[in-house]
Amino acid sequence: MNKMKPTNAAAQSTIPFPTLPLELREIIYRHAILPEDLASQSQPLNFGPVDTRRGGDPFYLQWLEQLCRVNQATRVDVSLYLLRTTEFYLIYPEQVVRFTMFLESLGENDQGFAAIRKLDFQLFGRYQPIAGTKNTYIELMKRCTGLTQVALKFEVGYMTIDSCNWADDVVIPPTTLGTFDLWTFDQTRIRELEDVVAIYQLADLLEVESLQTLTIEAWPRIRVSDRHGMQNVLVDCAPLIERLVVWLREGFAARGRKVDVKYVEASSPGLRWSRRI
Repeated sequence: MNKMKPTNAAAQSTIPFPTLPLELREIIYRHAILPEDLASQSQPLNFGPVDTRRGGDPFYLQWLEQLCRVNQATRVDVSLYLLRTTEFYLIYPEQVVRFTMFLESLGENDQGFAAIRKLDFQLFGRYQPIAGTKNTYIELMKRCTGLTQVALKFEVGYMTIDSCNWADDVVIPPTTLGTFDLWTFDQTRIRELEDVVAIYQLADLLEVESLQTLTIEAWPRIRVSDRHGMQNVLVDCAPLIERLVVWLREGFAARGRKVDVKYVEASSPGLRWSRRI
């Protein structure tokens, strides 16, 4: 009975797949990753927090675990394809840390970062950097030298300043307005543009050299009632967001950059579950 001969380097070098043109390898990767019905419809591939491994090795993305374990060359090749063709939804700063570990594992010269084209930060406005630290989201963007599209979401509940003059007649218990309750009535002030720019360190965003489209999404309004439900006021940060959009446009233009900065009013607060997979 003939014994199976061990695979050697010479035999491995005859495998044609690694020598195929990149365009053909990407077609094969797409059909290997996507369900057949989505691949046939040429649906965009989105990657969100639900696809992130909560444990184990961060170098192996959940969707690509089997492909990535073929060998190191395939792991890098298929991962770079995914990065070039995918819009990534990064929600929490902790996800950026693990995602950065993955990108750094794809070789020298930051080629993992350079492969990224689209990033979406749906809770950007909820996470304000601690004083003396950088904005985790923006620092990631600056490393992505091929990044062309970014979406940032703000919410009115994080764009206000509670009154400094607390009084019994204006302090109210949490209302029934979900997680965006305000504790003051008729004393809520919208932040100044300069404060928003400083808090989120948005001046650093102007350093993202490859950016072409920046979408500022906002849930801009909330109605706040007094404790008796007899009066209410509308807190509206839409004018602030509009000024922010102008500030960003002018900031990019002053650097000789043409970036399409646009404002989109969100249909709901919190996460936007629009993923197609």
